[in-house]
Amino acid sequence: MGNFQEFRFGLDLDNTLINYDESARVYAKKNNRAVKDLNNLRNLMRELDSTGEAWKGAQAWIYTQGLKHASPQAGGLEFVRNLLNNGGKAFILSHKTEKTPVSSGELNLWEPAMEWLESQGFLSLFNPKDSLFFLPTQEVKVERINQLELTHFIDDLLAIFKHSQYPQNVISFWLSNKPSPMKWLKSVSSFQELSKSVE
Repeated sequence: MGNFQEFRFGLDLDNTLINYDESARVYAKKNNRAVKDLNNLRNLMRELDSTGEAWKGAQAWIYTQGLKHASPQAGGLEFVRNLLNNGGKAFILSHKTEKTPVSSGELNLWEPAMEWLESQGFLSLFNPKDSLFFLPTQEVKVERINQLELTHFIDDLLAIFKHSQYPQNVISFWLSNKPSPMKWLKSVSSFQELSKSVE
């Protein structure tokens, strides 16, 4: 990576910097099931319970107790470190309420996320007070993207980019194996591919 002093790079947290596939496998095993990844677990939970409550319960565990089984997305930490070492600024913007729903026990979501970020070395790279934001809705997340005047942003959730207030002048990356449905949005399947795209 070259000189990125003008870069203000926003990164999503869940399923972008954090890979929950192992958490999903552990959760499934606890419930006498077998899945290969988080998407597989989501589909299974929705098949078992069309109300969505089973999936909400799984998410509550995965994002709290199960977070210890999650791993950094391959190349994510290295990407952030290289970006900062070469003069850029990084911001983590997470669409995450403070607690799980009442039906899932109102468990704190922010504290486990902070502990995971610290344990994986992310918090040693920058000041979280200025660069880490937990945002309760997609609308508030898009507002913060605008407020921070980001030059780049990456997220796994297509709905963020489809939001009517999303700034299309931001160089944007959708973390996905699928082709992008918008001309101004680039699809990348990994942080290694992202690195090549911004070099």
